Amino acid sequence: MTMDPVAVSVKGESVVRVERLVKRFGSRVVLHDVGFEIRAGEVLGFIGPNGSGKTTTIRCIAGLMRMDAGNVRILGHDVHADFERAIAQVGCLVENPEFYKYMTGLTNLKLFARMYPDVDASRVDQVVVRVGLENRIRSRVKTYSLGMRQRLGIAQAILHRPAVLLLDEPANGLDPEGIRDLRLLLRSLADEEGMAILVSSHLLSELEQLCDRVVVLRSGRVIGEGDMASMLAASGPVACEVAFTVGSPAHALEILGGERPGLSRLEGETVVVTCLREEVPEKVAALVGVGIAVLSVVPTTASLEDRYLQMAGGGGVE
Repeated sequence: MTMDPVAVSVKGESVVRVERLVKRFGSRVVLHDVGFEIRAGEVLGFIGPNGSGKTTTIRCIAGLMRMDAGNVRILGHDVHADFERAIAQVGCLVENPEFYKYMTGLTNLKLFARMYPDVDASRVDQVVVRVGLENRIRSRVKTYSLGMRQRLGIAQAILHRPAVLLLDEPANGLDPEGIRDLRLLLRSLADEEGMAILVSSHLLSELEQLCDRVVVLRSGRVIGEGDMASMLAASGPVACEVAFTVGSPAHALEILGGERPGLSRLEGETVVVTCLREEVPEKVAALVGVGIAVLSVVPTTASLEDRYLQMAGGGGVE
């Protein structure tokens, strides 16, 4: 079947639309009316506890699992009613990538390249460099570490320049340098090639640096969604650490740690207290009231992890 060309998406336009997605395993409902969109040129973070339905959702989007209700549209095409057109512009890496281990990484990529009409040898070479495998691409996959197989999986997923990239825990097995390289790669794919990227990960500090928006899933339901700036500025009390640099540190520790001694500590000339941001003015007033000079007050900014734990109420397998 000859595929119609797919129109290039404009940055910010909806590329993937998930609507009222329901999935059951027997009598257990694992996805309850899940809905969100992924836009061209953005990286969307997908977070939630183990068992919350993240991988199931990604499998439904990629057409790897049939949904019980709802629909998924990719570039306007329904995943099940018009699967070939819907999936033609999707690259996907779900869980651990599988390859022919007795072959080299390059041979594996060349085999995948034959599935696409517009992927030539130069494109294969290009993605090898982009994922940082140029020094090992001619080695057999059975000699690869888990992190190297992850890199090869991402190379395979972007071979055909997809409009949509779905990644489930892509940083598995990567060292800190590899995680940084992955972050830069995904950011460049979104910014320079306009890909709509969905990334599921437990590395919330990395998602905070990478993502434009976040969707939070718990017990198969979307419990939060928004752009990163709004998510971090969300209303509601969030405890954070506040560093008070003072003239009399030991005395200040007695004052600030009197009510909750386990939440205060001394670091040189600085007293670090865990409290609500709204409590900071009264703590400054308490210090000044007993004659302690306050030289600086530095509260930490609420992180994505803080907001996630606030919404999700903790973690654990569901």
